[in-house]
Amino acid sequence: ENTRNNRLSWFVASSIGSWKQRKTAGGCRNNIRKFATNPQFRFRLDHPDDSNDNNHECTIVVSLMQRDRRALRDDGLDLLSIGFQIYAIWPDPNEFPKRLSTDFFHSRRPVGGSNTYTTLPEVTSRLTIPPGTYCIIPSTFYPNEEGDFYLRLFTHEKTNLLQY
Repeated sequence: ENTRNNRLSWFVASSIGSWKQRKTAGGCRNNIRKFATNPQFRFRLDHPDDSNDNNHECTIVVSLMQRDRRALRDDGLDLLSIGFQIYAIWPDPNEFPKRLSTDFFHSRRPVGGSNTYTTLPEVTSRLTIPPGTYCIIPSTFYPNEEGDFYLRLFTHEKTNLLQY
């Protein structure tokens, strides 16, 4: 049977988070010493998608949305410049502490993420990755910018977003 005609179902995992000055607002990778202070969300995918043309990989869609920014416009606060990076934590995720450190980010490059940081209400990226354990780091472009966000992960198998 031709699996191209079968629609794969999507599962969604979501979480709410915040960037707080001098706590969890580390800014983008340009500020590598502070980048690890951003919120960190882990997820795991065990199986490749059920299709013949994806080279044993998983399709994911990540959506990062700014929360309550329109209400803050009256106070002169506009949209933040936001984005995210995704890092592979394998082959053995158990060898890494719950929160990834600055040393981890010095020695690793992201496997994907938002292409740019932008002042849109929502940033979304679609990518394919091999099964494994990953960490999503949502951030503002500049450190110490405060804001709330809503992170959603769409996958073809059920997973959880665990915040550290």
